[in-house]
Amino acid sequence: MISIGLIDYDATIQHKYMAPNYDLGLTYAYLRQDPNISVRLVASLSEKNLSKYDKLIVFKISPYLKHPSSVIKNYYKYNVEEYGPGFIHREPRPYFKETFFSKPDFTCYNPILKLSFEQPKHFLSWKIDKAPKMRHYQQIRLFEEFEGEWLRRDLGYSDSYLVIHDNPTVLFNNPKQGEVIEELINQNHHLIFIQPLDISLISDTNIIERVITQRNYASLRRNLMISSLNDNASWFINYYLEHKCKKTDVTVLFEKEKKNDYYLYFMLLLHYYNSLSGYQLRLRPYWDKEIMLGSTLSHYAYRFLYETPYLMSFYEYVFYLSYTKAGVPEKMIRTNEDLYEYIFENYGYAETLQRLEDWILQHPECEEYVFIGGTSNYVEQRRKYYDPRRSNYAFSTSAN
Repeated sequence: MISIGLIDYDATIQHKYMAPNYDLGLTYAYLRQDPNISVRLVASLSEKNLSKYDKLIVFKISPYLKHPSSVIKNYYKYNVEEYGPGFIHREPRPYFKETFFSKPDFTCYNPILKLSFEQPKHFLSWKIDKAPKMRHYQQIRLFEEFEGEWLRRDLGYSDSYLVIHDNPTVLFNNPKQGEVIEELINQNHHLIFIQPLDISLISDTNIIERVITQRNYASLRRNLMISSLNDNASWFINYYLEHKCKKTDVTVLFEKEKKNDYYLYFMLLLHYYNSLSGYQLRLRPYWDKEIMLGSTLSHYAYRFLYETPYLMSFYEYVFYLSYTKAGVPEKMIRTNEDLYEYIFENYGYAETLQRLEDWILQHPECEEYVFIGGTSNYVEQRRKYYDPRRSNYAFSTSAN
């Protein structure tokens, strides 16, 4: 008997589950019909466990997660097949033609979901806060590309709640597919989108406005991303700044292989927009270890964008982290000029603050980004205790 392991890479590597992988479910339904095949969902990516299988089929949705070879030890020694949009130039699943008109079977998820419910702290468990209710919704895919043509797939919906496994960016950029979404909404279906909508790839601003304002798109509004800070993204941000909108979190991706200054600048720019919107808009960077840990200031900026509540400027946040690390009692650190004066005088000017001041000297146009949302710009204290001679740039600052 052939033993085949199916890997839901997105859920397994992130230990987070909202819905099953649709293509994995179709593949499982097809393979389990063969009495000569033993097929199951793989929960553990350990070398000992993976070695049990004659073949591993990996399904990956997100293109932004690291390739499995960088996570799974000795990945290429296994008999591995890769599928899904998370890989470059890969089919959605094996046996594509054979499964095009079939229904998925997600029962292979039952063991890991049972473990996650009963033992949430187990090292294999997935976080499934929103999953229980969603398990009872109808899982569908509206369209699939078949021999160069987009064809309707799942028809006839028995439930009012539909979990849609299509890429919404593709759906809304195709007028005919977008019409199907409108039809489902008009039929009083509640739509839940699994994949994020990439604002920067949606050229029709009317669609973006509907997503922002209409309650029927609430689930999509909670799953937005910006892959490029282009004109579409700027329109979206400006709309939030000009209108009263509901709170929305948006994940922002940055370009790879840039200097640390680039990432710090853009994270502070996101903070600037968040602050101008009254934090109704929460632009947050997508975690990338190489980017976010490239420098102390970049790491602090990333952490700052995920902090709540938002009661301080980035300068005050760096001050807080620097001096708690230096041993200043946490209760003593408050956003107060006199306290800052006292701490500077008794503990010196922290090295990380020195770096931040140097960065401001090199990017004076970003000074507002550093101090927006704070109690003060601490002009006098900074002039007194920061030594600009250690930098090659002239020091200049502006008061509130």
